[in-house]
Amino acid sequence: MVNFKFSIFKSASLSKIHTNLSIFSKPRSKSLELEINEESSNHLFRKYYSMNSKIFNALAAATTLAGIVTTTGAANAASLSFSTSTGFARTDYETNLSVKQFNSSLGELQSVTIKYQADLKADGQLTNTGPNSSKTTIILGGETYGTNLSLNLKDEFNIDLSPTKTSNFTIAGFSTISIPEQITTGSTTKTLTKGLDNLNPFIGNANLDFLFTAIARSVVIGPGNVSSQINTFAQGSLEVTYNYNELPQPIPESSPILGIGLIAGLGLLTQSKKSRHKVSNL
Repeated sequence: MVNFKFSIFKSASLSKIHTNLSIFSKPRSKSLELEINEESSNHLFRKYYSMNSKIFNALAAATTLAGIVTTTGAANAASLSFSTSTGFARTDYETNLSVKQFNSSLGELQSVTIKYQADLKADGQLTNTGPNSSKTTIILGGETYGTNLSLNLKDEFNIDLSPTKTSNFTIAGFSTISIPEQITTGSTTKTLTKGLDNLNPFIGNANLDFLFTAIARSVVIGPGNVSSQINTFAQGSLEVTYNYNELPQPIPESSPILGIGLIAGLGLLTQSKKSRHKVSNL
């Protein structure tokens, strides 16, 4: 049985390629060294390294593509907000503040942020029936006097706000003044988180109703000869933000893509071996 070993290497002068062809047989072995001309050697050198470069480039491209595909499939964080408001209305009253539920087809809900604001407004007039001027104080709202602007999600939670404002007026004897518009505001933010709070009421394809209740009180402090007429109005506004992870898009597995690259590389390797085998027969 005879075995062949073939190798190509460039000489230090880069002018020639030395080709070693070793023929091994039993019981004897014989080595044969051939020298080919410069033009043929350079051609073989370029062809040899070109084949190997194609193999490595194919494998690198397949690995890079697989990494890109894997990264594309990662879930992205996103948010979606809905807001609504009642507008000012004369107290006391209650009404619904409605926002859309989170559509689960968008992704997986992680948390809900609720921003709630309530405004209390008053106007009216003060009348002094006495001969002397009088100093009068008006306290609008305040928890102490029973004001409550609440937001309620049935069976889940309740948010209470009691904004307040204090104003002072001087009224001349036997006169009436109009009370300029007085406004006071309260606000708060509440966050519900998956795993800690119940997010089920926020998920669906319908509207979610919050009950807004406006109860307002005002207090007038002054001499007994001052009469007052106070009108109170309230409004509530709501913003609900859904924070969620988007559903990843369907993507091909990275392993088959890498496999395709490997198959292509092996094909080039086979072609390279065939080419080198032809050279060895020269």
